[in-house]
Amino acid sequence: MYNAKFIAENGSIFTFGADGSNVFDIDGLSGMKMTLTKSQTYSRVGENVSSVSAGGRTLTINGYIYGSIPSVKRDMLRIFRAFTTGRLIFDDKYYINVVVKDTPTVSPKKNDGSFLLALFAPDPYFRDTKTQYVEFNSLTANFTFPFTLSENSFALGLVSPVMTANAYNDGDASTAYTLTITALQEITNPRLSCGNKYIAFTMTLAKSDKLIIWRADDGSFRADWHGSGGDKITDAVQYLNDGSTLFELGVGDNHLVARNEEGVPMGVVVSFNSPFSGVYEA
Repeated sequence: MYNAKFIAENGSIFTFGADGSNVFDIDGLSGMKMTLTKSQTYSRVGENVSSVSAGGRTLTINGYIYGSIPSVKRDMLRIFRAFTTGRLIFDDKYYINVVVKDTPTVSPKKNDGSFLLALFAPDPYFRDTKTQYVEFNSLTANFTFPFTLSENSFALGLVSPVMTANAYNDGDASTAYTLTITALQEITNPRLSCGNKYIAFTMTLAKSDKLIIWRADDGSFRADWHGSGGDKITDAVQYLNDGSTLFELGVGDNHLVARNEEGVPMGVVVSFNSPFSGVYEA
């Protein structure tokens, strides 16, 4: 039997399964509903689909409490109260951000442990609980094994102005990502590209400045410029190049290239949690 755990935004935790003294089932762990905009002209057989969108996901949880029924009922009503948001974790492998849609319905009878509640996920995709971190490298080896040590100095590697990495997304769909750029020295106009898509900023970062780009839970694009040793934070969206389109990583390989105007090394890390359209007990 699979396990599930809800962690509320305030830190409260409710466990479904044996550890929570209850048995349960969740409806909505797979299957995504598409919203179609259709049209049909006069005397035409069939329809045109002009647009397709994916809505949120409703997770209906029902079960039975078999342990300390009054205590678990009280915890459930307290944790899943109105306006509560949090994260539902499935088998410690996947998570999905949710808001309470229907607060728990529990039996008023003393020894009746049946319950029913519903959660709504605005983003229908489950995410891998393990965040993938991809670090870029600008050092190219300048020797091969075996090699002979010499009293004279020699270069172990070459620093290239082009920094590359492959961000492999093993999920079912494209995903937003977090990009962190650290200036190891002053750099101008940092840029990340993948094929003919890129995300670029028209700005100058001083040594030790950081530029962090990410998507908030509400889907909005964010960019923070941490300057003056991190003490000053500026909204960097204003410096975003208008031609930027690299806001998601595709499914599979994403061959990324990071660079700046000076062609000097910088710290670059891309992180993401792969998305899945449905989950199941392995």
